[in-house]
Amino acid sequence: KSLNEGWLPDWDNGEYDKYYPWFKMSSSGFRYDGYGLRVSGSAVGSRLCFKSSELARYAGEQFTDVYRKFMIIE
Repeated sequence: KSLNEGWLPDWDNGEYDKYYPWFKMSSSGFRYDGYGLRVSGSAVGSRLCFKSSELARYAGEQFTDVYRKFMIIE
């Protein structure tokens, strides 16, 4: 929320892209693996997303442990 500086994704507006960190789970562990792009026409539903690829990359690299705890059931 703070990284997006108040920006909220409008899933009904295809004019603006939405970005999210992409992670990889393997035998070596959970790690940041890049970022993805979804437009409002996506069928994947709502997710934690960012207004730019740079913010998605930063969040994925900086907060990998937080994402791991959020995404993995332990």
